[in-house]
Amino acid sequence: MGNDLQVVCLEKRWGDFTAVDRVSFTVAESTLCVLLGPSGCGKSTILRMIAGLEEASGGSIYIAGRDVTTIDPARRGVSMVFQSYALFPHLSVGENIVFGLKVRKIGATERAARLRQAAELVGLAELLERKPAQLSGGQQQRVALARAIVSQQPVCLMDEPLSNLDAKLRSEMRSEIRALQKRLGLTMVYVTHDQIEAMTMADQVILLKDGRVEQSGPPHELYERPATAFTAGFIGAPPMNLLVLDELPNLNEIKAATDDMSLPRSPAGMRYGVRPEDIELAEDGLSARVEAVDFLGAGSIITLHHQNQQLLASCSGRAALTIGQQVYLRWPPEAVHLFSANGRTEAEESIHP
Repeated sequence: MGNDLQVVCLEKRWGDFTAVDRVSFTVAESTLCVLLGPSGCGKSTILRMIAGLEEASGGSIYIAGRDVTTIDPARRGVSMVFQSYALFPHLSVGENIVFGLKVRKIGATERAARLRQAAELVGLAELLERKPAQLSGGQQQRVALARAIVSQQPVCLMDEPLSNLDAKLRSEMRSEIRALQKRLGLTMVYVTHDQIEAMTMADQVILLKDGRVEQSGPPHELYERPATAFTAGFIGAPPMNLLVLDELPNLNEIKAATDDMSLPRSPAGMRYGVRPEDIELAEDGLSARVEAVDFLGAGSIITLHHQNQQLLASCSGRAALTIGQQVYLRWPPEAVHLFSANGRTEAEESIHP
């Protein structure tokens, strides 16, 4: 069965409040799964229940086919990297890395061999005698990673490990963590609220909302075929535009933007989605007013208003537009996503009527 992880109908309740509501998913052996979602969606709580740091109110957790739901955390076969590096300031880097091995009474010879291997993997071989205070934030994070590696547990859990780093270092560490996961064949569950981290690192993304799974699948699937309006608005940078159809006075303008006259007859509450990168400036189509132009170097993000609703468009280079300018927008028919009043696509409605 390998070192896969299976979560079945997992629940966590505090009194009348349900933080995690019957969440189920499977993480295949040697893959990286990202639990993604806004603050308060339950992702860290799920991770802590898998680790055994929180008691589940219901459901089951299986690692390599073994039910570990009520097993002591030390016997679950997991390692964990926290948001705070949780390093002992009075111990050296090397001592911090092997601290867990000492607790487990692993022999000195094996500890030294594991330390050497882990330190080389994360680029700390020359820093083992230093104290944590003498390290940069990125180096401290590498110590936390090395501590997880030396444990040689088949499942590695990471709770927003890069949130304390600057943007450039975050990007570098994302690549390093992904490369390490692949090289060591770890089954990894990684928690983040950053959809860029999810899209660039994951084999599988589980998007959570209010303690429930909103959509699960490979990153490209959530981007290209969002099952709900929430997924559409959360995945993508900038996110998908979602126009409320029954708040638009003239639907013919929307139709003119695509030369497609097939909008639903009863659009009550429906949202019309189109990604910013699919919108082009044109000589006719949907009329809009330029509200802002943000130049980002390689491209620009244009904020526009049509009637009382906002749209974002992205383009390469610098957009030669002025604030208040009237423009026309077009996009291909295949770029359109329609969501019902309850936020689901037609396909999703057939599965969850």
